[in-house]
Amino acid sequence: MGQRKHERSRITSGVTNPEPAPPPTATDTDTAPAVKSRRGRTILWILAAAVALGLVTGSAFGAGYLVGRPGKEEYKISVYMKKDATQAEKDAVRAALEALAPIEAVTFKTKEEAAADAQEMFRDYPETLEQMTAENLPESFNTTITRRNLTCAEIRPIPALAGVETFFVGRPMPESGDRPAAKIECGT
Repeated sequence: MGQRKHERSRITSGVTNPEPAPPPTATDTDTAPAVKSRRGRTILWILAAAVALGLVTGSAFGAGYLVGRPGKEEYKISVYMKKDATQAEKDAVRAALEALAPIEAVTFKTKEEAAADAQEMFRDYPETLEQMTAENLPESFNTTITRRNLTCAEIRPIPALAGVETFFVGRPMPESGDRPAAKIECGT
């Protein structure tokens, strides 16, 4: 660096140096950009690592949150009508069940269909079958809904409807097929 300063002073004094300038060395000021570039690359690597770490941490947190949340559960709903229920009362129950956005169509089961199902279900219990007649069984509505969290507030109005005798909400067990295994009580 001292040699260049000396050259500059000779040029400004009007005297030129006939010898060519020596090649730059590691101590010249030309190397400053390379040093800055290395520092810049180091900083970029640190920033990239921090961003990658943030993405991995955020993804892990998001996955943990989603895994920890309960999945959607299926709930079977059955509404058994009073023997003297009017068509208007049946229509109101169907509308209330459809308002729950079921995953299956709301089905209506007549007394005769209920008796046929009972004959199949209780075929090994002849003493029970004697009681399972169309005259003894009610008409009913059935459907299935899915919810992450079923709240009583959304189902409590149904059993209060005119014409409803009994209301049942249950969660099926995997090995029991369509039959509900656990009844949900809402203190109606």
